[in-house]
Amino acid sequence: MSVLPRYPVRRWPLLADIVLILALVVLASVAVGVALVATTVGWLVLRHPFVLVAAAATGWTWHFGGPAAVGGMWAGIAVAAHIWRTRHRVSFDRVLLSRFRRTFVYGWRWRRAMAACHLDRPGRPLPAVPRLGPVRSTRWADVIFVRPRPDQDPGDFAARSRRLADALGVLDCEVHVDAAGGVCLVLRRGEPLDRLVQALPVADIPDLDALTLGVREDGRPWTVRLAHGHLLVAGPAGSGRTTVVWALLRALAGAAAAGSVEVWGISGRDGLRPAAGLFSRLALDGEPAAALAILDDAAERRRAGPPVVLVVDDPAEWAARLDDDACRRADRALGRVLARGEANGVVVVATAGARPPRVAARFPQRVVLRGTAAGRHRPGVGLATTPDGTTVRVRAAAVSEDEMAAVARRFRVDDGSALVAYAS
Repeated sequence: MSVLPRYPVRRWPLLADIVLILALVVLASVAVGVALVATTVGWLVLRHPFVLVAAAATGWTWHFGGPAAVGGMWAGIAVAAHIWRTRHRVSFDRVLLSRFRRTFVYGWRWRRAMAACHLDRPGRPLPAVPRLGPVRSTRWADVIFVRPRPDQDPGDFAARSRRLADALGVLDCEVHVDAAGGVCLVLRRGEPLDRLVQALPVADIPDLDALTLGVREDGRPWTVRLAHGHLLVAGPAGSGRTTVVWALLRALAGAAAAGSVEVWGISGRDGLRPAAGLFSRLALDGEPAAALAILDDAAERRRAGPPVVLVVDDPAEWAARLDDDACRRADRALGRVLARGEANGVVVVATAGARPPRVAARFPQRVVLRGTAAGRHRPGVGLATTPDGTTVRVRAAAVSEDEMAAVARRFRVDDGSALVAYAS
């Protein structure tokens, strides 16, 4: 029986095993990293073609000019973007900033934020979340349009507005739901309206189609277009409804004194008394006979002579003091004024409390005030809706009662036929 020679089994040293394992881990990590980068680039190219254009331009410049040419190209782009941002901030924000924030800010954290706010639904391979729509960015805020899931109640977003703000890394989140069930998130990144807006100069011949009442959050003047429809100013007590009315009357003072506009007023309290000199007709403290006469005349007025701006200060306040017959008469008259007053040369400027009146839908221009935020009292700050449906945050110029009284004395309307009624 032959015996085969036995050869010793060669074993690798322990150090060689460790090196081999580390090399395999590094290679696997590199492969995973390359796959992630390729997946990310592919996603950006498919969802955002401008990334493909930027990558192609960079590669072409590198091939023909080298690293220095690439650096010069991007430096030139940065300078051009800075000039664009400085000269025309609105178009820069709309075209560039909005896309950048949608892609690189909200696109990355959207699923995680929806899960943190319990707005997702378990599913495979990924949970179902509301669809992230277009983003419209300004210097201080982002407006995100969201399409909820088919089985989702849009009101869930309003109930979680504070959590949405925290999850998306912003100061505040306001939720608006449209008639079609779409959701609009207004996300504030900064607060440009903290600073008090000083009273604006009184124009000798104001333009009813562009009355400046304050500033917008983007720094541009806030204007209302009384020639294009009625205006409703709504908000809780202390939110600054009187501030907006004072700014409006101050802007109209020159036209009222010149006779190119008549200002009529009704107030259930003495809120309009400091500006009494600017009114051709005024009923204060809920005096029913004078208030009803003004409403009836406004409803029956035909376009002749100067336009009339009818200021109705908190109609619910003075209507509550009327008897049933007078209240029904006032409702009918105000309804007729709102329905056809604009065509007859009458524009209504009304104020209301936290709950908008039943006729709020007849006001194409609305201001919803939010006077207190994060413990700070800021009267005259709110959301303004224009006749074309655009919504923007605004702050009215601050006008004190003494300043309003001084303007009313300077531009006093001397009309012998004026009806000024006070409660006895």
